[in-house]
Amino acid sequence: MTTDTTTKPKFSERVELCYKFWLNSKNGQYILSDQRMKLLIDIHELGSLTAAAKKRKLSYRKAWGDIKKSEELLGFALLVTHRGGYEGGGTILTEQAKILVLAYKEFIQAFDEKIKEATDKIIKTIQMLDHITLSADEKVMMIEHRQE
Repeated sequence: MTTDTTTKPKFSERVELCYKFWLNSKNGQYILSDQRMKLLIDIHELGSLTAAAKKRKLSYRKAWGDIKKSEELLGFALLVTHRGGYEGGGTILTEQAKILVLAYKEFIQAFDEKIKEATDKIIKTIQMLDHITLSADEKVMMIEHRQE
């Protein structure tokens, strides 16, 4: 083992854990993702599919198509649209979609808390790499030892 004397940022400061969630049907059909859930949240906040699609850098057609695919696989509507006119149109979430969004937000919050706890434990172990440089063989031995 050798001591690392460079002043580069610590390993634990250069990495972060990232993840994505999606919902599939039992037969593997793609239903919802983080992206679609964020689109639904934006529709709810902005009152417009057009504005939400623009915010997400999606074409209206793509956003509408994605929502329709999700509705078909879920078996219920996610949106109620109102055509334009004197006061303009708009889009709102159905009650089922609001419940889905709420469940998603609660799940993400709970998951984030658990991931942070687990990540903090892992980072404490990884911080050893901030102070030493191991050969490839030494790293393998360290990993094998920790798994026992």
